[in-house]
Amino acid sequence: MMTKTKETAKKAMDRPMRVVGKKYASVSALVRDTAEAEVANKFDKYQADRRLINCLTVIRCANEVTQVELAKRMDCAQSKVSKMESSTDADLNFGDIISLHYVRAGEKERSRPHPIPHRMHQARVRQVG
Repeated sequence: MMTKTKETAKKAMDRPMRVVGKKYASVSALVRDTAEAEVANKFDKYQADRRLINCLTVIRCANEVTQVELAKRMDCAQSKVSKMESSTDADLNFGDIISLHYVRAGEKERSRPHPIPHRMHQARVRQVG
């Protein structure tokens, strides 16, 4: 018995590719124009779920910073940076975002005291949530 993913892949391979002679403003526009509606919707959702991650990756690359360099600045392993960049926005934790902020500011996270003592922060989170 063939799984649904394998079935979908087989259908895609059996279908002849459509050659399109026009330019697209984005990959999303290309997918919407050339793929089935279900695939296009899943792609758009995937892109939306990664909006923050994509921005952070573009900023890193625009500043010509490698994952290894960023990891050293964040005081973590390169694999953590890679995992962050291949995840979704919902997978990011607040600590990672704080670390990225301090890297951007040129400071080490550990050299800066947290503005809210830990117990006060927990109390505020409980009141809000």
